[in-house]
Amino acid sequence: MLSLEPENKTALTWMTTIRVEKEQRLSQELDALDSVIVQLGSEGIQTTLPQANLTKARAEYDKGALDNVKKYIQLTRKSVDANRVLVSLRQLINKTKDLGVNITSAEKVLSNAKVAMWKNDYNQFNGLIDQVKKINDDLRAQVKDKLPKILVFDFVVKSAELANTELGKVISDNIKIGLADSKEVSLVDNNELTRVLNKFNLDLTGDLNIKTQLKIAKPTKAKFTVAGTLNKSGEAYTIAIQMYDVTSETIAREREFTALSEGELPDLVD
Repeated sequence: MLSLEPENKTALTWMTTIRVEKEQRLSQELDALDSVIVQLGSEGIQTTLPQANLTKARAEYDKGALDNVKKYIQLTRKSVDANRVLVSLRQLINKTKDLGVNITSAEKVLSNAKVAMWKNDYNQFNGLIDQVKKINDDLRAQVKDKLPKILVFDFVVKSAELANTELGKVISDNIKIGLADSKEVSLVDNNELTRVLNKFNLDLTGDLNIKTQLKIAKPTKAKFTVAGTLNKSGEAYTIAIQMYDVTSETIAREREFTALSEGELPDLVD
């Protein structure tokens, strides 16, 4: 009977240890992916393909084919991410559809992306997803170009106590978020705004008077501007908002809100 030399025994022991550690790591990854898939399902997202890939990974694990286990673990992760992307894009396309746009072209490419996903061909999948995003952006742009544009300026903080805060920008950003998916108006594109500011050597800092606001707004083809101020008196915060009609150069709407804490401010202009 052949016996192993001491150095060979050491090498064998080392190799066995490495394999056991690798098996343990892969087992932990498989268990973690189980939890990920359960979470995916709880979000109402399709889990059939991720579960199929994970089942194959476990089958390879049971056979001791560790390299194949790694392969199917990677495919499981990719299929989880792909399903999330598909759900997100579907929501995005539906928002575009709500604007009254024919989304057939985007849906066709999205359908092809699903086929690529089921084939575990993620290079093709990613390329098709990029196509869907571009088609959707182009469709939304066609609609948005026909809607009246609004230019929202950062709100001016009047109180010295709030001078070093970003509250004015927080309020204006919250207004922009609220308008972003509107079916009735569109926001002035940031690139267009930057072009106008550079052309007239202007910036958006400080308290812009209405004359300056209109000077900035007209080249952007904005129909309205929104600007305002933030004051604090005692514990109370007051937001004053003005919407100007750029064409008639008159106030289209004015509103004032009061909050009893800083935390209430974003909700006031939601």
